Amino acid sequence: MSYNQAILAVCDSGMKNIGTKLTLKNNDIRRFASDSALNFIRIMFDNAEGAREGENIEALHDMRVASRRLRECFQIFQSFYATKKLAKIVSRVKEVTRILGIPREMDVNVSLLKTYKPRRSLLLRTTYEYLREIFEFEQRRHHKKMRKDFDKLDLRTLESDLIQFAKTALTKSPNSHLLADTDQHAELEAFLPQTIQILREKAAPILAFQSFPFPSASQASDDEALHRLRIQVKKFRYCLEILNPLHASRFEKGIELAKELQEVLGKIHDLVVLTGRLNIHRVHLMERSRSYLTRGCQQIVGDLGELKASLLPRVDPAHKAFVDELCQLLPLETKSPVLDPRPMKIEKSGQETLDVERPKATSTPNRRLGLLTSTQSAEQEKASAKSGAGGA
Repeated sequence: MSYNQAILAVCDSGMKNIGTKLTLKNNDIRRFASDSALNFIRIMFDNAEGAREGENIEALHDMRVASRRLRECFQIFQSFYATKKLAKIVSRVKEVTRILGIPREMDVNVSLLKTYKPRRSLLLRTTYEYLREIFEFEQRRHHKKMRKDFDKLDLRTLESDLIQFAKTALTKSPNSHLLADTDQHAELEAFLPQTIQILREKAAPILAFQSFPFPSASQASDDEALHRLRIQVKKFRYCLEILNPLHASRFEKGIELAKELQEVLGKIHDLVVLTGRLNIHRVHLMERSRSYLTRGCQQIVGDLGELKASLLPRVDPAHKAFVDELCQLLPLETKSPVLDPRPMKIEKSGQETLDVERPKATSTPNRRLGLLTSTQSAEQEKASAKSGAGGA
C-alpha cells in the first residue's frame, strides 16, 4: 500500500456506527422520536468508557458522532419536547461534543503522522521522529484534560437525565382523545409535512454552494468554504438517516451520496488541520533558530499539501451527484399521503416561508413526489395515481 493510500485509509476511519435501524410502528411518531433519541444515547454511553480511557480512538469518535446525531434528533422532533428543557438538554449534549473535539483532532493528527513514512532522507526521518514525540505528548495531555472534564460533567447523571428526557416525547396531553390510534395517526400526518420543510431548509446551503477552481487565489477561503460545506452535508445526512424510516427508505441513495461527499471533504479537512498544526510548529522552530528541523517540517507540510491537492478534484463530481439526488428527493410538487390524494403544491410566500396550498381541479402536477410516507396504503397510492391521470 502506498503512503497516499495508507494515509487516506486513516482519514476514512469511523462514521460507521449509527446503531439500530428503527422502524415506525403503529403510526406512533412519538415512540419513534423517543426510540431514535434513546438509540443515540445508548451509542454515546456504550463508548464512554473506551473514550475516557483512550485505548481505542474509535470509541471516542463514535461517542462524539453519536452526540451530534442526538442533538440533530432532538432538533428534528422538538415539537414533542418541552422547549425550555430541550434547550438545556441540547446544551449539555453539546458540551460532550466540545469536550471530545480536541482529543479527537489530536487522535487523527497522530494517526496521520504514524502513517507518514519518511524514507527519502535523514532530514525527514529526524524531523518526523521529533514531531511524533511532540504530537503524542499533546495527545496524552488533551486526553488527560478530557478525563477531568468528564469527571466534572458526571456522565452517569447525564446518561440518566438524557434517557428520562428522551422518554418525555411519549407524554401526551391529559386531554388527549380516548381513541389513541386515531390520535397517533393525526400526529403523524401533522408531523410529516414538517420533515419536508426541515430537509429543504438544510439542503439550501448545499444547493447554493459554488465550486471554485483549485487552487484559487485565497487558499484559506477555499478551506473555510469546504469546511462549511462538510458540516452542512454532515447535518443533512444525519437528518436523512433519522427520517428515512418515515419515508419508506427512499433516502438510501441520498445517504450514500452524502457519505461519499462527506468522506472526501473529511479527508481534506483532516489534512488542513494537520498541516495547520505543523505550520505552527514550523514557526516555533524557526523562531528558535532550529533551521534543520524547520526545513524538514516544511517538506512534510509540502507532502501533505500534495495529497490534499490530489483530493480537491473529487469534490465537484461528488457534490454534483449529491445535488442531483437532492433535486429528485425534494421536488417542487408533493402529495398528501392520507388527507387528500390530489397533488399539493409547495410555494414560497412573501416571507420566504413554505406554505402548502391545494391546487385547483384543473392543475396538473409536473412530476410525482419522491417523498411518500411508509404509512400510505396500496389503495391510497392507486387512488393518487388515478386522480393524477384524470387531471392530465
